[in-house]
Formats: sequence, C-alpha cells, structure tokens
Amino acid sequence: MTNIPFYILIFFLQELFALVVFHFIRRYFQKQNSAITAHSWFYSITKGILERLFIFMGLLNEMPMIIGFFGALKLGTRLDADKNNRVTNDYFLIGNIVSMLIVISSYLIIKQVID
Repeated sequence: MTNIPFYILIFFLQELFALVVFHFIRRYFQKQNSAITAHSWFYSITKGILERLFIFMGLLNEMPMIIGFFGALKLGTRLDADKNNRVTNDYFLIGNIVSMLIVISSYLIIKQVID
C-alpha cells in the first residue's frame, strides 16, 4: 500500500509518453485515411487512458489474465467494424499493440524498482 504514490507517478508518466506516441501514430494514419478523425480527440484519449488503467490495475494486482479479457472485449467491440478498410484495421491493431507495450513496460519498470 505504501507504493501507491509511485504507481500513480509511473501511470502518469506512462500516459504522457502515450500522448506523444499516439500523436504521431494518428498523424501517420490520418494522411492515409481521413475517416480516422471521425471520433473526437478527447473521446479517443479518454478511452485510451481508461483502457490502459484497466490493464495497469489488473497487472498490479497480479491478474495477468486481464490481458486476455481485454483482448476479448476489444475484439467483441470491433466485430461489426469495416473489415475491408486496411488503414483503419492497421490503426486499430497498431494502437492496441502500442498501448499494451506501454502498459507492460510500465509494469515491468515497477517490478524492477520494487523487487
């Protein structure tokens, strides 16, 4: 319990890093497909933060199965999406992989520092 401020700091730094990374990813894919701008910027950022918080909390509580659960949720919400649009599918895939890499890296940093 005494590590909570440290966890919050790591999560905050993780989210700052994610903002920068996703800015460049979004710009790259917007050049290829203007449909990516359909969702508001604030909505996308808020959703990403909640997703990463969900995974982060699961990993901190020693529940690695949260990653599989999260994957199933993401897939379930994507089933009716446009399967023929390669750009938005690539954007979806790359965005999720980068999010997972950021959260898992933060978790591993915490484990290295605490252990």
